[in-house]
This record gives sequence, C-alpha cells and structure tokens, in this order.
Amino acid sequence: MRHCTKCIMPESYPGVSFDNEGVCDLCRNYKPYHRCFGKEQLIEVMNSRKRAGEYDCLVPISGGNDSTFCSIA
Repeated sequence: MRHCTKCIMPESYPGVSFDNEGVCDLCRNYKPYHRCFGKEQLIEVMNSRKRAGEYDCLVPISGGNDSTFCSIA
C-alpha cells in the first residue's frame, strides 16, 4: 500500500491523491491557520484577556502536529 512521503496518509483514505513525489493532496494544500508565538507574545496575549473569575489558566496538551491548548477564563 502506498503512503504519503510527508505524513504517511495511506492511499486507502477516501479521496486522497498523490503527486509525482508521493506527497498527498492534503499536505500539498495545507496552510497553517495561526503562527507560533514565543514566550513574550504568549504572556502578552494571556495578560490581554479579561479575567472572569478566581481562576485563569492555560493548559497545554502536547501531541505533536495536532497539539492543542485549552484557555479557561
């Protein structure tokens, strides 16, 4: 079975296609929807948020390319 050379998407995924270099259309069409920030920018963003209650926190969850975070205000 053929896989994408970047993300290992299998050819069995519905609707996927590959270019001549073996890269899937999902990788070719990927556009980041946010940019990464450094520590100073993160602190600035967090300080700009309205404080709604006694607790405010940011809970980072690591998972590689699909990492996410939860901001609780």
